[in-house]
Amino acid sequence: MASLRDAAAAEDAPLVFLHSEDIFRFERTKVSIEPKALKVIKASRHPVLSMVGGNGHNSFGLIDFDPPLDFIHPDFPDRHGQPKARMTPMVQVSKAIARKAPKWLRAFEALCTALPDRVIQLGSPPPIGDDDWLAHRLKGKMRQAGVKSYSVMPAGMRYKMWRLDDAMYREIGGRHGASYLAAPEAGADADGYLKTEYWRDPTHANTDYGRLWLDTLRQADVPPL
Repeated sequence: MASLRDAAAAEDAPLVFLHSEDIFRFERTKVSIEPKALKVIKASRHPVLSMVGGNGHNSFGLIDFDPPLDFIHPDFPDRHGQPKARMTPMVQVSKAIARKAPKWLRAFEALCTALPDRVIQLGSPPPIGDDDWLAHRLKGKMRQAGVKSYSVMPAGMRYKMWRLDDAMYREIGGRHGASYLAAPEAGADADGYLKTEYWRDPTHANTDYGRLWLDTLRQADVPPL
């Protein structure tokens, strides 16, 4: 969200951003919409652009497992993990990713339920394809966590998990009339990974990527842009 927010601020785009803490009331097993936030949203006739969630795949599998795992995605059969990895059913991997982000899945469903047919979910950016760059950038955090030895999940695996994560939000939104806009194609390289010029950190894109989103929303005639 930060990349789009910063880009919109730089271009003075007519978008109003609400942080998740201002919108959602998180309880142990339930998420509801704050009444004040809902009143503000309903006062506008414009679509509600959602960037809720989308990072569960990183929480689950940015760092490789020991022993490594892999799964077959029917849409991407040529994307592989480590050689001799433990093959796991795709549905189990999807459930494991969901368990890393339950409050965001509930939050998105609460948003779609409260605002039927008004929500447009913006797809999260594709993963970074450079395993060595990620391993280097993660070194400090891993050291702070007391982890001396680690390996980054292979790019092919991270790509498949990103697709699984995105699919969860499309499925939830589809049940409530929400629309879905995929991540801008111009932001991906020939292999489908985030282009170098849009990297900010291991799990987020930068402001230039936010500008790509603004262009995508304008081309799609999403009001008020």
